[in-house]
Amino acid sequence: MTALLDFLYALLPAVVVLVLLGGALHLARKRGYVSDPASREHRMSVIDRVSLTPRHILHRVQSTHGTFLIATFDGGCTVIDAEPEPIGLAAAPKADGAACG
Repeated sequence: MTALLDFLYALLPAVVVLVLLGGALHLARKRGYVSDPASREHRMSVIDRVSLTPRHILHRVQSTHGTFLIATFDGGCTVIDAEPEPIGLAAAPKADGAACG
């Protein structure tokens, strides 16, 4: 009987901590601090892709910030052109040929 009580006394703090963590996660999700990754909407998509050579590809990508023309190559990628969303919808980065990666 004492072995069972010793086991329960050892298990009780772990159960309490798990219940508190579960409650904190539930509260954080309810208030919007944590979102479910499966419920996120896609904010970026490839509209078109043109292969110039086997290692050089042009991508036209649309995101919440606008539409971008991106060139990828062995050494990385470069933003060639950008069409930002109208002001007020999203703050778009400038298209200055900035390298990425």
